[in-house]
Amino acid sequence: MGYDLQNINQKHRQIEKVIREWAERCADMEIKSNVALTPEQINLLRKMHILAINFALTQPESQRDPRKISYMANDELKTGLAAILLTHVLTNSLSKSKYTKEYLFKNIVVWADDDGSAKHVNFSGIENFIVQDAIFPEIIYDWTIYRSPEGRGINALSDEKTRFQGLSNFKRGMSPISEFSRFERKFFENKQKKLLAQKESTQQAFRNSFVQQVAIAAAKQMLEHNDPMQLAQQLFATEDYTQAIENLLSNQTIKSALERFGEKNFLQLEDFSKSAEKLSLSAENYHSNEEMSLDEILRDIKSLEKTHER
Repeated sequence: MGYDLQNINQKHRQIEKVIREWAERCADMEIKSNVALTPEQINLLRKMHILAINFALTQPESQRDPRKISYMANDELKTGLAAILLTHVLTNSLSKSKYTKEYLFKNIVVWADDDGSAKHVNFSGIENFIVQDAIFPEIIYDWTIYRSPEGRGINALSDEKTRFQGLSNFKRGMSPISEFSRFERKFFENKQKKLLAQKESTQQAFRNSFVQQVAIAAAKQMLEHNDPMQLAQQLFATEDYTQAIENLLSNQTIKSALERFGEKNFLQLEDFSKSAEKLSLSAENYHSNEEMSLDEILRDIKSLEKTHER
């Protein structure tokens, strides 16, 4: 007894047509939830719903028995919602311990109206704010990458989120709900560590800058009301910096000191030697006159400056 290949092919085409029409009708279903969600969140659930249909259509089990497509699509949508809610729980320190993978999957119910006009998602036993906080564009995008039919799963998600760097402390495997939520948890931890390090670095830089500015302001105020040499003695009491400063200044010749004024157009270079002779303040005199103080030297230089300004 031979097979009627033409008749078999025709039946296959009819089945494909029915499946395609059903899939298109499912994609147009209205999404309803027992939790009040924003229009954007409803639209995100619709995208998850379409992804679930595409996933079901590619599974060998549904290809062998098309009647299972609807059931498998509902189960896939339920899996995705459980993974997203568990991710939120794992990254929220205030979440309750009852929200385990098993609890979430058990308390999410998905079904369609008999006429195929609407898909219902019921979050029973789950607080509304948990659902409302868990559904946002980025997490839906991540789930889409992870669960796309014929995609690379967790490898694709890891490459996308870490720019091909990966997470050294993440282990692949287990159920889709666990694997996805654990990856998101590890990625969240890694991100928080970087943010904390950046915050601490910024705070340290601010503290350093603040201390430096305070030191500058304090130094200016101290110099306005105190003798610089007395401040030097107070600030550098442990070492003989004051003597080094005094030697640095007193060992300079009058000519070199006056040259600094000359650079500011206070004096002409050719007048240096004459001015020094008039005041009898040669370099040799300064070294030989141990009684002359640094203040007297600086005062004479200032007097010399005023003379030439006139």
